[in-house]
Amino acid sequence: MKHDRSLHRIDDEKNFIKNKQIEINLLNQEIQQISDENKKLENIILQYQPHLNLLAQIVDQTDRFQSIDEMIEIFDMLYASYQQNLIEIQQHIDKIQIEINNYQQASIEHLTKIGTIK
Repeated sequence: MKHDRSLHRIDDEKNFIKNKQIEINLLNQEIQQISDENKKLENIILQYQPHLNLLAQIVDQTDRFQSIDEMIEIFDMLYASYQQNLIEIQQHIDKIQIEINNYQQASIEHLTKIGTIK
């Protein structure tokens, strides 16, 4: 009787550990996906860097514009757009980093629960 209960308890623990390991694997996959998305967004930030160079070229080529006021207006508009894009990208990166941290913490908690990490 006690032996049967012990065997049943052992089976339950094995199933629990197996399910937690599956959950950990899924969380690790999600972490990888979020990390990949983070890398993509960082590449987008690098892609916006040429806009700053473009703005400098606009200043250097004043003869393309009819007036200094027009040039300043276009520069201000482009620079504001550039800054807004950078802010939005950074916000996305921050959100992704929070998600990564949450998943890592959840993984650690699960591993601690099943006794993998002490």
